[in-house]
Amino acid sequence: MTTAFSVYVEFDRPGADPDTCTRLLDALEQHAPDAAVGPAENRNLSVRLFVDAGSVAHAFTLGLDAVQRAAVSCGISPDTVTAATVITEDEFDRREAQSEVPELAGLAEAADIIGVSGNGLGRLLAELEPHVVQVLKTGPLFLASGLEEVRARHALSPAQQSLLDALNAVALGAAPPTALARQAAEAVTDVRPDGRLRVRQGTTSRTSTLLSALADRALVELHQDVGDSGDVLVTVTARGRRHATAPADDTQATGAAQP
Repeated sequence: MTTAFSVYVEFDRPGADPDTCTRLLDALEQHAPDAAVGPAENRNLSVRLFVDAGSVAHAFTLGLDAVQRAAVSCGISPDTVTAATVITEDEFDRREAQSEVPELAGLAEAADIIGVSGNGLGRLLAELEPHVVQVLKTGPLFLASGLEEVRARHALSPAQQSLLDALNAVALGAAPPTALARQAAEAVTDVRPDGRLRVRQGTTSRTSTLLSALADRALVELHQDVGDSGDVLVTVTARGRRHATAPADDTQATGAAQP
């Protein structure tokens, strides 16, 4: 009769960069497709996998051997293992249920929290590395609290936030929440039946630059220019609505949304 065991192995190797984690996961795929790789509490590289064995000793041997073989294929010496523990899967589940689990986020959630597109998130991966908890086959898992710190460092400029707030309010038929947003809303000349906003870019590139910055973060979508006017059609995305400041309580909208 066999039992499912959780085997945890830690290496004396500081840093668990996504590339190393992914290569380890690939190497473990055949023997442990549900393995998880990531930084330990001391930021060393760690691996957890589950094996079926007849005893704790057998599980220890199977798990450690699989991890060390995978490590060698990734250029990591098996002699750098500093810790290895084995518990039954039932005991692992019991401990997990008792522990306070912090809020985690995958790649899509990370992009949404920070307010960037998938490509934009890719440019921030080095900055996000300290906040990686584990790397799974589906990608890294981040501490949500760490993502909030990154978001604060990459917050929208006042002009970008005001334009986003203005576009969101006008699309909702509501009043922009601030004086700057009300001023920005003057660039909206029409609200289409499909919800798209016609935005006047004017004779300068300022509005165009701000719109491009919002589009790079996937907060708005830009459509074709309207005729020869230089206007552009804009849609506020679901992510943009979440990152926009709530419209003012005043129900009377400004600009194109005003009756």
